[in-house]
Amino acid sequence: MMLIMPLRRSDKSLRQRLVQRLISVVAASTIVAGSFAPVFADVSQSTTGPNVYAFTDSEAALSLDGHAFGHGVGLCQWGARGRALAGQNVSQIVGAYFPGTSIQKMLAPETTIRVLVHSNLDMTADE
Repeated sequence: MMLIMPLRRSDKSLRQRLVQRLISVVAASTIVAGSFAPVFADVSQSTTGPNVYAFTDSEAALSLDGHAFGHGVGLCQWGARGRALAGQNVSQIVGAYFPGTSIQKMLAPETTIRVLVHSNLDMTADE
């Protein structure tokens, strides 16, 4: 296993470009698409820090595991959680991420909202 940091376009090997294409194809067909899209992004364009991925390559499989620092736009779930744990209310949290907005009741009390939750999603690709 080796650590991959974002690379500049001129630093990409053919293999890395092919991996990027594979990631793009996988990304286009899954909900968690954005997770791996910026693997080979240009560091100079990053506003929130580099993405770090572990890359394992074998004859049978290609495995990517890692994390990123987000795109820097919108509400961060972990940041919102931290603000809530620090005692901020919902208006303060939303106001910090979306200045100038207000929270208003939009749904009738009897409205049902269905949510599907998954855990331990497997993103393996068959050859």
